[in-house]
Amino acid sequence: MFTDEGMEQIKENIAYYQENAAVMMSALDECGIKYFGGKNSPYIWLRCPNGMGSWEFFDKLLSEANVVGTPGEGFGENGKGYLRLTSFSTHENTREAMARLKKMMNK
Repeated sequence: MFTDEGMEQIKENIAYYQENAAVMMSALDECGIKYFGGKNSPYIWLRCPNGMGSWEFFDKLLSEANVVGTPGEGFGENGKGYLRLTSFSTHENTREAMARLKKMMNK
């Protein structure tokens, strides 16, 4: 059983990662990238832009923006064409990663 203090800490952690997810969703909206999740989940599944495959977009994101996600194909056939991002990071790293993503997408 959790104490009141423990429950409060859990709520604070959830709120922290929800803030990161909101930053990520905003950046994806700005880039016109369709996505799922993020509102009630720490994970965001984005549709790889321009019909790219998940490994192709993973490579582009890593090499051009130094941002890492998880290729959807690692989750099976239905993950093709998607990349999974997570909000489990610091606010600073999340903002920096999304700034890099936006810069890469606006080239």
